[in-house]
Amino acid sequence: MSEPKKGRSEWPIRVAVWVGAAVGLLALYVLSLGPVAWLVDHGYISTATYQALVQVVYLPLTWVVGSSRWAQEFLEWYISFWRW
Repeated sequence: MSEPKKGRSEWPIRVAVWVGAAVGLLALYVLSLGPVAWLVDHGYISTATYQALVQVVYLPLTWVVGSSRWAQEFLEWYISFWRW
């Protein structure tokens, strides 16, 4: 008995998994800014550390926010959601 060929039928699943993982990680990256703002507001992270995080870790996000009014408004709203 021969095994069925797997090559053609598995690639759409693999692509979907990789695309889903990439989108999920990107969403977690953007959404992580809210909890970081909460930690700063409650004194768990210093303002200097926060500024260093923004300059290094969130540099791509600051570029997007600087280029898109919609992204800026969304992040302002999202961060204000975490500031309670």
